[in-house]
Amino acid sequence: MISELDEIVVLAQEKGELLLHGRRHVAIDMEAFIGYLNSMVGHQIADVMFTSIQYQIGKQDCRRIRLGRLVASPIAIIDDMIRSDLSSGVGIVKVNLPQNGTDPILMELSNPCVKTILGAGRSFDFAYWAGALAVLFGTELDVKDVTYDPESNVKRCRLIAREIALNEKSSSAAGGCST
Repeated sequence: MISELDEIVVLAQEKGELLLHGRRHVAIDMEAFIGYLNSMVGHQIADVMFTSIQYQIGKQDCRRIRLGRLVASPIAIIDDMIRSDLSSGVGIVKVNLPQNGTDPILMELSNPCVKTILGAGRSFDFAYWAGALAVLFGTELDVKDVTYDPESNVKRCRLIAREIALNEKSSSAAGGCST
C-alpha cells in the first residue's frame, strides 16, 4: 500500500537524490547544525540569521504553492504546508488561527526535529511559518514566546502582526532613507 507520503518523498538512490514535492533536499542533523551555528556566532546573531532565511523561504514556498493552486483557500494551503513539514521530518505542525484578525496565531510543533529554543533553534521552525502566513494573510508576522515542553515534546509560539512605526513607513516609502 502506497501512502500519501510515499508520493511526496522520493529517494532516488541511483542519482543520490532526496526529493520532497519534486524538489531536491539534503537530509542533515538540524539539531547539531543549529548547535554549531549558535556556538560559532552566538545565539542572537544565529537567531537573526535563521529568522531572516526561514522567513524568506516560507514566503517563497507559500507563493509557489499558491501559484499551483490559485483557487485554494488559505486553509487548504496551510494543510498542504503541514503535510510538507510532516514529510520532511520537521515534526507535526498545528496552526490555530484566531476567530478575529487581531489575536495572535498560535503554533504548535509536536516531536520537533530541533528541540532547543536558543539562537537559531528559536526561529528554525516558526520563522518559516511566519513568512508563509504573512503571504497568505497579507501582513508581516513576528515570532514571539517560543517555548519547549520536554514532557509533551512540543514547541509552541505565537505569531503576531508586526507593528511598523509611522517614521519607518515613511522612510520605507522613500527608499529606506531617513533624515
